[in-house]
Amino acid sequence: PILKVVAKYMKGVKDVAALMIDVYHRFQSTYHYRLSEVNYQPAILYYDESGLKVCQVFGLDPLTYKIQNIHVILDPAKLKLIQS
Repeated sequence: PILKVVAKYMKGVKDVAALMIDVYHRFQSTYHYRLSEVNYQPAILYYDESGLKVCQVFGLDPLTYKIQNIHVILDPAKLKLIQS
């Protein structure tokens, strides 16, 4: 499968928000989603009819609860572990 890298690293609320909106519209808008928790962190799980396709995990600052980082999991082997 072809993997499209949109950005490896981005910083700043406005830039990250714009990127997340762009990624959603380009790649995720046809999926249905479920809010979940992965490794004790909030996550969004994106599914199509065949199963889990994308997992976004939000790393939060423990004092402010602000988002510090967002990890996107696309590897089918890792997604299987989350799905089970």
